Amino acid sequence: MVSAQFVVAGDFENYKAAYEKAVVERCQPYEAKLSQLNEQYTKALDLLLSKIQKTGILDDVVAVMDEIERFKKEGSASGEQSKLPALQKLQASYMDQATPLADSKSQEI
Repeated sequence: MVSAQFVVAGDFENYKAAYEKAVVERCQPYEAKLSQLNEQYTKALDLLLSKIQKTGILDDVVAVMDEIERFKKEGSASGEQSKLPALQKLQASYMDQATPLADSKSQEI
């Protein structure tokens, strides 16, 4: 004999709210670490821009400025890798730290 259980709409909303709350709580440590990483990356880009501007090499300045704008828009350094070695190093460092964070978030959920 097959038993059918019906979930009342109110119960569904309660389960959904509890699930969403649990997900938010589990993601908070990840979000805090990612926020800190993003802040560090932004500061590193600003510092690199200051250094590159002093060289007077316009293409390099534009490359760093483009990465700053892209990062502001997308919130990740996973875009197209730069040809500028100093910028490549920053992008690689960011991804080396962001990837394990994303993996740990996925495992938590």
